[in-house]
Amino acid sequence: MAILVDPLPDAPIRSQGREDYLDAAAEWADALNVTTIQRNAQQVEANGFAERAETALAAVLNAPGTLATSASELTIAAGSQSFRIQAGKALVPGLTVVLAAQQNPTAQMVGVITAYDTSDGDITVLFSFANGSGTFSSWFMGITVSAPAATAADLWAGTALSFVTAKALREACASQAVTWGATLTLNGNAGPNRHVTLGGATVLAAPQNFQAGDSGRIRIVQGASPYAMSFNTVWKFPGGAPSLTSAPGAVDLLAYFVHDASNIECTLLRGY
Repeated sequence: MAILVDPLPDAPIRSQGREDYLDAAAEWADALNVTTIQRNAQQVEANGFAERAETALAAVLNAPGTLATSASELTIAAGSQSFRIQAGKALVPGLTVVLAAQQNPTAQMVGVITAYDTSDGDITVLFSFANGSGTFSSWFMGITVSAPAATAADLWAGTALSFVTAKALREACASQAVTWGATLTLNGNAGPNRHVTLGGATVLAAPQNFQAGDSGRIRIVQGASPYAMSFNTVWKFPGGAPSLTSAPGAVDLLAYFVHDASNIECTLLRGY
């Protein structure tokens, strides 16, 4: 039951008569004494709450379970890291955990447990996702979703069971180099935005792993000598297939949208 504090009466004021002032002062002093006793009792009660809360927290962290803390010094980074948590936790290899710095909870690493010794708390986690930077020595750890963080390659290929991060989205949009060959067969699993420098007459063949709804651009750069490019019939241009800019070092951009496997709608933007 909560301990309540009685309100103090009005304090005596000098404008009162002598007798009234002395009576009010005595009443106020008696009430202040009671209030002091009540305040002290409240403090004892609050201290008890804090001690019980601390005991309960320690019980949660040290009892078998899936929440833990660590005082190991770790640097935010992807890859395998070994550290120590409480012993006796209900953790096994294969579970996905998140490790968050207590000083900065947005500094996190997510990965899969590869080893855990229940007798001493030594644990190894293969982290596939890292957010933030820095080195910390005070951590919270708990189980999280089992899906790993998606990479740019996962996004290109549409890999299932991975969660998307802003970092992966940004990396997936970066233009990827294409090694020139007389026949170019683009692979949708290698990214939507590509760039190539021509080394001779070139055929842009029907691509692989393009899916309906895919879109992107291909940056086509002429070499020291200008070369022609022809297009497989799946590449559809308004008014027919265009010609590249015929000048050394010229840059053209081919923007495309995949309607279906047989119809990739394109526009050639010449002379960049």
